[in-house]
Amino acid sequence: MSDTPSNAAGYLNLPKQERSRASLQRIYASTKSFMLERGNFDFTLIEVSKHAETSTGTIYQRFENKDNLVKAVIIRMLNELHLEEQAILNILSETNSDLSGFLTHFVAAYESFLRKNVAIMRLCILKAEDDAEVLDIAKSNFRDSEQRSESIIRRLAQTENLHISSEQSNVCFHIVFDSLARQLGVGSPLKAGSSQILALLIKELPVVCMNYLRGANSKC
Repeated sequence: MSDTPSNAAGYLNLPKQERSRASLQRIYASTKSFMLERGNFDFTLIEVSKHAETSTGTIYQRFENKDNLVKAVIIRMLNELHLEEQAILNILSETNSDLSGFLTHFVAAYESFLRKNVAIMRLCILKAEDDAEVLDIAKSNFRDSEQRSESIIRRLAQTENLHISSEQSNVCFHIVFDSLARQLGVGSPLKAGSSQILALLIKELPVVCMNYLRGANSKC
């Protein structure tokens, strides 16, 4: 993954010197730090420049304005999330040979992934509400992970003589993802549930998914 955002994200020119690249990384880190600390984009470029130990002029050399800086950082975070998610799915695919075991580890891994990144995801959702490019990237990344999960579920189901459709494996994915995301308050901290319910979900979701897939197979 590139350490520099695309021109479409507001980036003006690529830093060629190591010192300039280091400055850009500090700008990224400082912007991300303010966003995560405040849960929004309510900060100034003066604050970023002080925190990053650089000048506002240096920021404007790289980005057209604050909005494009925010957009560049959000896109970078989306791509980092996507790489992390794909790595998780690759490990789960390589280390699970049966569907029941995969579903158990799949639920646990997604709960950990979502809990770890919930604050970042809320910021991405917030930015996607008024930025079509960010929304398109988020949708594309999500669909990629969705399809990868569906493929693993269908492959493992076949080893147990369960013949399910892509739509049915998609339902299984959403049973897990949507339930965990809602309970963790990915869309809004006000909608987060209790730790007791979350623990129950982690225990019961693999069973729910397995029963659904078996029922779906019997209807094929």
